[in-house]
Amino acid sequence: MKRDKDHFRGCLLGGAVGDALGWPVEFMHTNEIKRKYGEDGITDLVVGISGKAQITEIRR
Repeated sequence: MKRDKDHFRGCLLGGAVGDALGWPVEFMHTNEIKRKYGEDGITDLVVGISGKAQITEIRR
């Protein structure tokens, strides 16, 4: 098993990027996503007013 800091950090980063990429389409049907973002669907991060993509799944 890989339990070092680099692998742990990589898992957190991968989860954050996946969340930031997926949140704008999370509750949309495929046809809605294609209508809004084109045939390929969402292919880039949606950047907010802050100039950053949003991570929505932070638990405190």
